[in-house]
Parts: sequence; structure tokens; C-alpha cells
Amino acid sequence: MERTAISQAACVSIFREGEAPLTVERYTQLWIRLINQIEQSRAAAAGIR
Repeated sequence: MERTAISQAACVSIFREGEAPLTVERYTQLWIRLINQIEQSRAAAAGIR
């Protein structure tokens, strides 16, 4: 079976964006964004069922 290239990486480091060092505020915002994405994914998956 042939593997196809994925257009977007499944796992991307959000801490290495070339910005200033990671602050507590930025860390918190990244966690909030991650939690929101997980909740949206779960809501979408629940709608599919």
C-alpha cells in the first residue's frame, strides 16, 4: 500500500514560532486555544453520529 503525503503536519510545535520567549500569558493562551480546538472537534464528532 502506498502512503500519500499529508499536506499539513498532524503535530506542529506551537512553541517554536520564532517569537519571543514563552511567557506565562502566552502559555495560558496556547492551552486555551488547544482546549477550544478539542471541544470543537468533539462537538463536530457528536454531530456526525
